[in-house]
Amino acid sequence: SVRLAAKYSSLNELRNTVIATTPNGGKIKVMDVAEVEDGVAEQKLINRIDGKDAIGISIQKQNDANAVLVADMAKKELKTNVMRVLDSKKLAYNHYAYDNSTVNGVEVARLLGQDPERVFKTLVTRGKSGGFFVFMVPVAEELDLKKAARACGEKAVEMLPQKELLPRTGYVHGGCSPIGMKKQFTTYIHQTAADYDTIFFSAGRVGAQVELPLSALQQALPVTPADIIKA
Repeated sequence: SVRLAAKYSSLNELRNTVIATTPNGGKIKVMDVAEVEDGVAEQKLINRIDGKDAIGISIQKQNDANAVLVADMAKKELKTNVMRVLDSKKLAYNHYAYDNSTVNGVEVARLLGQDPERVFKTLVTRGKSGGFFVFMVPVAEELDLKKAARACGEKAVEMLPQKELLPRTGYVHGGCSPIGMKKQFTTYIHQTAADYDTIFFSAGRVGAQVELPLSALQQALPVTPADIIKA
């Protein structure tokens, strides 16, 4: 890209601008060495905090607004329902943001720099009786529906169709969390969660995860460890 101080009335005028001459007197124009288009180049910035990728947010306030109050309001708006519930229960947690175009759990674990067995996805099912059940399994694993049915005492369970997820839970695919659903359903987590000091799961928004001990999650809502993944 080239930054210009001069004013041009048309792109052709810029294309025909002479930028150099050859030894035999020939003229080299901008159009001879570059393509000239009318547009604005996309600005690319990389934000890092302590060597880790971060998100930069610019907030503008009115001249007479209190900067501290504006900052506090911004923090509240950035929090998800999951974070608000954890805050209300005074449960400590870490939260992380990542590229929200990524919904693949294993890729999310990679972006977080974590073992996929430590990062859990939240799945919603419907039982034979018509009740709903939530199962949390490591992102690289698959829910065993027969084991899931035994865990919750149903004859059978089936995955909730994706189109029903939002109206039923308030969450979208890739951003579903066991905390903060429209209605709290009976929840199970694969038993290996107890092997880790902390676990990761969706913060209730695509592109956001929270980290906390299993014991803290169980203080936020009843969660029963069980063997629920395919061998």
